[in-house]
Amino acid sequence: MCHQCQRNDRGRIVACQSCKRKRYCIPCLRNYYPGIAEESIAKKCPFCCNICNCTACLRMDTKLEMLLPHLKGINDEQIAEKLIEAKILGMEFEEVKPQSTNFLPYERLYCDTCKTPIFDLHRSCSSCSFDICLACCLEIRNGKLQACQEDVSWNYTNRGLEYAHGEEGEIVEMTDYNLNSKDRMKVPSMLKAMEAGSITCSCGAGDLELKRILPHDCVSDLVKKVEEAAEASKLLDSPETDGAMPLF
Repeated sequence: MCHQCQRNDRGRIVACQSCKRKRYCIPCLRNYYPGIAEESIAKKCPFCCNICNCTACLRMDTKLEMLLPHLKGINDEQIAEKLIEAKILGMEFEEVKPQSTNFLPYERLYCDTCKTPIFDLHRSCSSCSFDICLACCLEIRNGKLQACQEDVSWNYTNRGLEYAHGEEGEIVEMTDYNLNSKDRMKVPSMLKAMEAGSITCSCGAGDLELKRILPHDCVSDLVKKVEEAAEASKLLDSPETDGAMPLF
């Protein structure tokens, strides 16, 4: 079956010798890849060259193998942090259930050391609302925090959400921090990691707690779904099935 049009009734096809899975019919090659010789297609098809313009590829539905390594990397990072949390709390890995963080629906969460957006697991101080990403947690435990070498402070006036969207806005008193006014926007560099892996906040209130934004095990579940979809895609495009649905 032709990968481009998903049909098997359009005559001769050219099979890819590189992936040994994709095939393109001659009409599709002439219509969509007129500048590429059949010999070149046979050696390495448009899909392998990452230039396939079929509907599925344009929707990224078949880019699962490219996405999977990144998802696995994120998942491995989260698993490692949850293992540390289990050690800190003295419980089994399966028992670790980070609490959901509190933030407004339109609010974006950033790491207070490296300024990277946070989308799921992170550590947060319940006292001063200091948030830190998992990458910075690892650097702190290794004694090599790259994002902040020294304390830096600056004057910041919070004029509210309306001001950020072009309106006048009014000065908002920042009450989330139990610090004096000159230290409220201070970037801490005195974060300390304990032997068990816990990290003490520089405000002195206690350890940073593991928090989540997405539902429990959302990334792990997503990895499983992508793996299943990628495997199904391989079965559908394998030479043995010739594009037919496998029978189970």
